[in-house]
Amino acid sequence: MKTQSNFKIRSLSSSTQFVYSKYLHAKKNFLSLGLLTLLALCICSCSKKNTAGEAAEKYVNCMAQGDYECFANGIAGFINAEDPEKAEEDKEELIAFLREKEDKELKTKGGIKKVELVSETIAKNKKTANVVIRQTYGNGTSEEQNYPMVIEDGLWKMSMEK
Repeated sequence: MKTQSNFKIRSLSSSTQFVYSKYLHAKKNFLSLGLLTLLALCICSCSKKNTAGEAAEKYVNCMAQGDYECFANGIAGFINAEDPEKAEEDKEELIAFLREKEDKELKTKGGIKKVELVSETIAKNKKTANVVIRQTYGNGTSEEQNYPMVIEDGLWKMSMEK
């Protein structure tokens, strides 16, 4: 097939070959530009900022999977603490507590099978929010929990302050 295409080009006059080669070059550039634009749109749409609700869902899913470090990382205050060593100790204690208590409680309920965002209310200052999550357990029961959220270092985190 290429041979036929090359043959056709060779049988054209030199000025027509020049125009045809410019056409092919322009077509290639246009296609490349189109692909780059599509790629840029995909990247932009995939890198949207997470909402408070999405963050709360993520942290509850971490809990459901037994990833208590991920859950603890979702709690505001550990990063910007005045005493980083004390904050790290507190975080490790929380993780140990969660492993001991939450594992037992979740096992009695058959684990968390489904996590659903019920509502998300962002404050006017856009720095705090209240998120309600429904957790459905393996034994068929479900409960809704309120998660107060706060922005910390540009990310939504769970607030433990009352």
